[in-house]
Amino acid sequence: MNRYTVYCLFSSECGNVFDHVGRCLRRYAERKGRGYPDWAMRYVPIARELSSFFKRTMRTPRRVLEVGANACGLARFYSGPVIAVNCSMEEVSSLRALPHVSVVVAEAAHLPFLPETFDAVVCVDTLEHIPASERDAALREMANMVSRYGLACFAFPSGESAQEAEKAVQHAYLRFSGQTLVWFDEHARFGLPDTESVIESIRGTARSDFVIQTRQNSPIWLWKWVWKILLCGWPGRGNSLFQALLTFFAPVLASVPLGKGYRTEVWMISSLVSDNPKSGTND
Repeated sequence: MNRYTVYCLFSSECGNVFDHVGRCLRRYAERKGRGYPDWAMRYVPIARELSSFFKRTMRTPRRVLEVGANACGLARFYSGPVIAVNCSMEEVSSLRALPHVSVVVAEAAHLPFLPETFDAVVCVDTLEHIPASERDAALREMANMVSRYGLACFAFPSGESAQEAEKAVQHAYLRFSGQTLVWFDEHARFGLPDTESVIESIRGTARSDFVIQTRQNSPIWLWKWVWKILLCGWPGRGNSLFQALLTFFAPVLASVPLGKGYRTEVWMISSLVSDNPKSGTND
């Protein structure tokens, strides 16, 4: 057996080992769903704030409403009772298996509940999928659902920086797959929400005993790299390793505060309770 034959056998075995490791890493990365790191970046800070709010105010939450819910939404990160609303049963059908979740099919602007029914209302990455002309009605309806001792969070991508980040990821995905991401197409068609317009709509409904705060969610630079790794195959053969690392560090990534956020969180918080979230900017 000459050296060339030995080298070929060795290279082949190394390739088999690397392929096996890659498959194991990918299985680990996708065990919670390929998009898990992004879902955690969206929801973990909000779920933590809900739990902290109810703990600080010594209130036991009766019900939390999420509008625009799906299988990757708040119920995966928050263990309290959740009413999951979506206009499509297909998006929420899998949530019916969770004991702490009740599923309702309804439009955001026409919720089948009495006013002030919920201790908390959450709406994440939904407004940008509603035509701009219909957002005010949806926001007013959702804000109207919050009890006088509760809070609400509306989170959405906003601003030119978010638009540019989406274009960069869309371009990378097009080069990688030859296709476009349908949700970015919808963002472009409807336009990203404007933070001031969202606040104005909420103020049109919120009673005087509520304060409004804004926060950043998911640093743009980090958000771009997460999606380039998850969907665009970056950096090539080592992609499965990077996906596994994202999954492992997802809880940490959810708390990274560095840089301008891809999303804006607008919080509507009762001033009648004993404490309010300490972070954020009062308007």
